[in-house]
Amino acid sequence: MILPEVEFERLRELAEDTLDTRVIEGLQRHLNAGVEELLDEADLDALRAAPSLLAF
Repeated sequence: MILPEVEFERLRELAEDTLDTRVIEGLQRHLNAGVEELLDEADLDALRAAPSLLAF
């Protein structure tokens, strides 16, 4: 059986959505566990204004 292109694209999009969901869930677990942290708005502004990452 040959899979129609429309069905293939639908399945590919579902697979991508599943992968995106897993990545987001993993990142959320890391944030909740304190393994990762996010910059607040003031830190983001300072990062953007810094001439380099080292200066930040």
